[in-house]
Amino acid sequence: MDSETGKQIVKKVSSNIDKTYDSFFGTYTILPGQLVHLDGYSFILKNNEIQFIKDSLETKLISITFKSNKLRYYNSEVLPSMKFEITDIIYKNIDVNDPIRYVLNDILLIKEPSTLYISYQPVQKIYAVKNYNLATCFLMKKI
Repeated sequence: MDSETGKQIVKKVSSNIDKTYDSFFGTYTILPGQLVHLDGYSFILKNNEIQFIKDSLETKLISITFKSNKLRYYNSEVLPSMKFEITDIIYKNIDVNDPIRYVLNDILLIKEPSTLYISYQPVQKIYAVKNYNLATCFLMKKI
């Protein structure tokens, strides 16, 4: 209660769940040397979209939209991991024969409709992107 006005003050308290959820959004760099075709791409995670962006002569953009994102739990405890339900993948300035399409769809199994997981590895301070089989696709670091 405010002593001057007599009104009750409500303070917003951020929970660990909110902090964990918010910590996933932002811009990442894909660690080099994992897959040659991913080198040079940035990974941007927004509230309803994931973007792969590569700046070259013509900027390449892969936009993955999802209908839901949620934290994962185990035994009622929040894990440093999120699940994304992919609804659509849009390729901009990327040729049909560009190897990145083959890498994402056929090798990493990132396609629509599907599920994508991102988990945080606190010891190494890196994030792992996993496909619907929970196989690690690539590692990245938040910038």
